[in-house]
Amino acid sequence: MGFRHDAKRMNVEGDRLSSLPDDLIHKILSSISLQQAIETSSLSSRWRYIWTSMPYLDFSTEGFSKLNKFSKFVTNILSRRNNQVQLSSVKLSFRGKATQVFVKRILNYAFSHNVEQLTVVSFALKDDIPINLFSSQSLKHLMLTLLIILDDDDLFSHCPNLKNLTLNCCQTKICLSEKSGESEESHLNICHSKLSNLTLEDLSCYVVNVVNVEAPQIKNLIIRKCYVDVVNVEAPQLKNLIIRKGYSSVNLSADVLSLEKVDLTISYRLNAQAIVGLLQQFRSVRFLTLNLEIVECLSSSVELISHQPSPFATLKSLKIYPARKELHPKANVSTLVENYFLDSSPGVTLTMVLREVHAPYSMLVHICAATYLLL
Repeated sequence: MGFRHDAKRMNVEGDRLSSLPDDLIHKILSSISLQQAIETSSLSSRWRYIWTSMPYLDFSTEGFSKLNKFSKFVTNILSRRNNQVQLSSVKLSFRGKATQVFVKRILNYAFSHNVEQLTVVSFALKDDIPINLFSSQSLKHLMLTLLIILDDDDLFSHCPNLKNLTLNCCQTKICLSEKSGESEESHLNICHSKLSNLTLEDLSCYVVNVVNVEAPQIKNLIIRKCYVDVVNVEAPQLKNLIIRKGYSSVNLSADVLSLEKVDLTISYRLNAQAIVGLLQQFRSVRFLTLNLEIVECLSSSVELISHQPSPFATLKSLKIYPARKELHPKANVSTLVENYFLDSSPGVTLTMVLREVHAPYSMLVHICAATYLLL
């Protein structure tokens, strides 16, 4: 009796799932591995071919002992998939060389089926990926992780409708000088007329020296944990800038006049002169967030700003917080530094965020914020 009851309940639940529309089932299947999604075909006749029309494909070499087995798996999947269905998203995570046949096969298939979002993750930096493979009119979102890419101004020009680009732990192919035999300075050039959002993460001067960004339509730029020598930005429509950790020098072109929000966190290799040079570029910023270490660094070098007028004529909000938990809650901010930030904007809202650590547990237990409206 109990067995029949359980079987009946399973059939009812199966029927409920089968009654869902295809797009919702596809969404559910996208949360599991491709192999698991294929295994659902045995659930019922309704599910037998449902995976073949999924607009999401997630390939990974994990779970395959040999790459030739994975390559056969890829060939099998792509040959059985419904070719009439376009692709929304494709992710490829692989080990080994980027020049492997299955990499090209997956990318070509994705672009021929009008993929809009593409993520490529390499588990090891081996060989540069043939960037000519990235040619698509449909691609709007691209994320590359642990890939070697060419130092080329036309790097992403073959994807004219690209809106969002994320480069994580990537490096450029360093060429040897013909004369000296020494490696030349490595440049990463990002030039794109329609790019709106750019994220640079975990880039190091050991693999990339200079990043050049030329994107007239870019609105949002995130530079996170980057330790390159310099990031040059030519983006007149830039509105939001986030710089987290790292110590890269950032140069904004003179025509960046639309900047509204800046979130700046620098806690490594603090250089007061470099910080002043960076802050002087934020003339149009309205909402500014800084870590306390920056302010204290300026307070110890007030001679750099004592004769300079405040550049923040449009500032509406200034938020200061300590980046490190072990900092004492009492901030060491000189009057000259306060004036530097606030004198040109009398209506600024100043928020000081203070972290308190409760002994003996050495953990964050309280955040206290003091807000002042300066009239």
